[in-house]
Amino acid sequence: ISAAIYTSAIEKTVLPDIQTLEELNCWSCPKLTFIANIKNLITLRCNHCPLLKKIPDIQGLDEVVAEHCYSLEEIPLIQELFDLNINNCYKLKFIPKFEQLQNLDCSNCPLIEEIPELNYLCTLNCYNCISLKFIHVKKITSTFHYHNCRLLIKVPESYNELYTDNKCYWLNPNKYKLSKVIFIQRWWLKYYYSLSGKGFLKAMDEFNKN
Repeated sequence: ISAAIYTSAIEKTVLPDIQTLEELNCWSCPKLTFIANIKNLITLRCNHCPLLKKIPDIQGLDEVVAEHCYSLEEIPLIQELFDLNINNCYKLKFIPKFEQLQNLDCSNCPLIEEIPELNYLCTLNCYNCISLKFIHVKKITSTFHYHNCRLLIKVPESYNELYTDNKCYWLNPNKYKLSKVIFIQRWWLKYYYSLSGKGFLKAMDEFNKN
């Protein structure tokens, strides 16, 4: 059973405990502040819920989307969570160490300073994380995206594909071996292939000349 709730459908600040639900979608609910623990819930998507402060502690969840939830301050440790999208959560400071997480998007979260070690991560997006310094993930099996993370000094040691720009001023590329680097500048891409940190630096120099 699934339910979708839109702005016109909700006037209360709290959603009731509906135990039969497996999927809940809340879009543009400006008064929503709290979601009860719905024990059978598997998928929770909350987009543009600016007053929502906490994701409910439901251990059966495998997907959580909380985009543009500007007041969100807390995400519980959910052991079975596979997908987490917390794009544009301006007050969120901490990401738990999820045991099974495979896909993480924490872009535009200005207060997050580090991403914990996540052993099964496939994709990571962290655009415009201006306070991010440390990514403790050792390996990303698919794609790694980061842009405008100006304080970043530690990135994963291994990944298949990297999408980035040249605005991570404190990152030392000599420490990392890259198989494929894709630099993004505005609306076009430049592709570089390198086998070592020196190759990365050479690619950076070529990119900045154009």
